[in-house]
Amino acid sequence: MIAAQQHQAAPVKQYDPEAAVAAGIKPSAPIPPRQDGWANANEARRATDRYNQELERYHNALERWEQQEEERRQNELRQRQPKQQIEQQRQAVQATTDQDASQRYPQLDDPNSDLTKKYLEIAKRLADAGNPLVNEPNAAERIADMAAAELKISPVK
Repeated sequence: MIAAQQHQAAPVKQYDPEAAVAAGIKPSAPIPPRQDGWANANEARRATDRYNQELERYHNALERWEQQEEERRQNELRQRQPKQQIEQQRQAVQATTDQDASQRYPQLDDPNSDLTKKYLEIAKRLADAGNPLVNEPNAAERIADMAAAELKISPVK
């Protein structure tokens, strides 16, 4: 009995492209039947018919998989687009506030000025502490005001 169990053939996996699509995997094409070596013409015809059915299932499954991939790409783009728009708006506001801060404190245009050094020091300190101020649209102006206050510099109006 043990010898008989050792010689049992492994179960043959059925071709199932739909399962691949359900798992989010691109289905693979079926393997075509061999051309010769059949016991008779009926066996060869059945193998060819089965292959043609599997090929039809493959094409249908491949079409569904391509549709799912396209939907996934579209969803990803839709999710990314608002984030990009928000970031672009934030950068535009940031540039405006940076310009406003430079107009109020012209020393900020000089990278070696005491005010610029103090500004960078405060900005780093706030960022390291995780202060939400650094993400606000008017952060440049507020940090410039803080640096100017520490150095007792008045804004130019």
